[in-house]
Amino acid sequence: MLKKLTVIAALMLTACGGEMDHSKMSHNKMAAEQMGGVEVSSAFIKPPFTGRKTAAGFMMLENKGADTKLVEARSPISPRVEIHTHLNEDGVMKMRRINGIDLPKGASVELKPGSYHLMMFDTVMPEGASDTPLTLVYADGTEVTMIVPFGDGPQDAMDHDKMDHSGH
Repeated sequence: MLKKLTVIAALMLTACGGEMDHSKMSHNKMAAEQMGGVEVSSAFIKPPFTGRKTAAGFMMLENKGADTKLVEARSPISPRVEIHTHLNEDGVMKMRRINGIDLPKGASVELKPGSYHLMMFDTVMPEGASDTPLTLVYADGTEVTMIVPFGDGPQDAMDHDKMDHSGH
């Protein structure tokens, strides 16, 4: 299964002479079977604020398969992507890196501001790009690459799904 997903991801990344063929990919929802049972929806990446280099990734994860854990994420726009959460320590909200997010069978976990999220450090935003590949890695070694739009929230992600990408 891992080999199959790796081949699919490699083919998707090399389509159109090395560029992504967005017309054949789902931007925000991939079939649970393709993702080892985890369905991803409402994904978006909030670009860095002006003068900053840190972006953040958000999405909804719904586990329709066996218990698993999200353990890593990668994107070509950032050399270091970490999984984070917010903790209340003595009345002060603090962000902390974590080793993963448990995804029990049947559970839904939202990565959102003030909760679980992806932090993307030293981000380089490609000029004119509206989206980027994002790879999620699960504890069993399954890796899934999808296209995630840049924006300020799920509404931007939904609008992105309606765009015509056949010319890419």
